[in-house]
Amino acid sequence: MVESKEPNPKSILWTARGEFDLLGNRQSRRVAATHATTSEIPMLVSLAGQAIPALAAAEPAVRRVHARDPETIWTFRFRGEVAGLFALLYLNHVGLQALIETTIDCADPSNDLLCDVGEPVQAIYVWALVAPGIVAEGIQTASRQLQGPRYCRANLYSRPVGAAAERINRHYGFRPIGPAAPLLRYVRLTNRVLFQAA
Repeated sequence: MVESKEPNPKSILWTARGEFDLLGNRQSRRVAATHATTSEIPMLVSLAGQAIPALAAAEPAVRRVHARDPETIWTFRFRGEVAGLFALLYLNHVGLQALIETTIDCADPSNDLLCDVGEPVQAIYVWALVAPGIVAEGIQTASRQLQGPRYCRANLYSRPVGAAAERINRHYGFRPIGPAAPLLRYVRLTNRVLFQAA
């Protein structure tokens, strides 16, 4: 589930032109992005619940996923205050299959579908994005981390909530996986290069 307000057309993020993987080439000086701490989880869940009501009661699941892998949830700060978040599910092969077949419970995902810490990630599901306006620049830092060896071949998937969120997803290269599918996919640049070389 993804929610974001309409982006500022003059934003650095908005002008990166079509590739999630290229966002990390720039560093925002206005928005700080760090892995969330355990003490921040209640605040982040409350913030997400305001934008995405279905997540309002998801704190136990968020705590469990975060405890399993602290790199799954990002806190965005603007002028020192918590202003947004980026939550991801790092899926294994079984989790990716469940996502494609829509059998995964995204509100309370089973541990059997999630990667162990340090295990190469097979797919990344954008669990929640709350990043109004300039706060979206925090995604640059997350994008940079996702170029690392553990993540760089894992395509990203998203089910955006709202027209603005869907436009942002599409702008950064997310496309429907089927003609009628609400699920969007971003194929990593590494995978495109490998495909073209095959």
